Amino acid sequence: MNGCHADLMFSVRSAFKQSPNFTLISTLLISVSICGYIFRIFERPLSEASGQNFDRYDTACWCVIVTMTTVGYGDAFPKTMFGRLIGICVCLWGVLLVSLFVVSISDALEFNVPQKNAFNLIHRIIFRDQLKDQAAGAIISRYRIKLSERKHKSIVGQKENIEKILEKAEINFK
Repeated sequence: MNGCHADLMFSVRSAFKQSPNFTLISTLLISVSICGYIFRIFERPLSEASGQNFDRYDTACWCVIVTMTTVGYGDAFPKTMFGRLIGICVCLWGVLLVSLFVVSISDALEFNVPQKNAFNLIHRIIFRDQLKDQAAGAIISRYRIKLSERKHKSIVGQKENIEKILEKAEINFK
């Protein structure tokens, strides 16, 4: 109807646009659950021989989480060929999920257009106030310089007057 096909990618994008945090967390939990179960299935036969307890579901989920975040502690790792193949897929899937998480956080922290305009307006007001303070300081400084010059001229003028008065007094005295 609107010129786009309602396929799987459209529905994934729609869910991610509507609620990115819920989509990421639910995708992460579902991925950990399914991949942990798959790890458990493939690694359980070698659990006793390898010394890793993949009989427990939480160990398999821990291995998936460590692999998804590409931390790789080394305490639980796959030994079978299918387990390693699943581990590679889980690692790539985890990198994708972590990058989507970073993008969603970046989008959440970015200003929209009205917020950006308000932020710029606030900075302009602050800059204008600072400019007013600097201009007032410059005017006051210039005013003080002029007052100082006037006082200096009046003192110089008073000295000349005092010298004239003293000369007249000296002439009168003589």
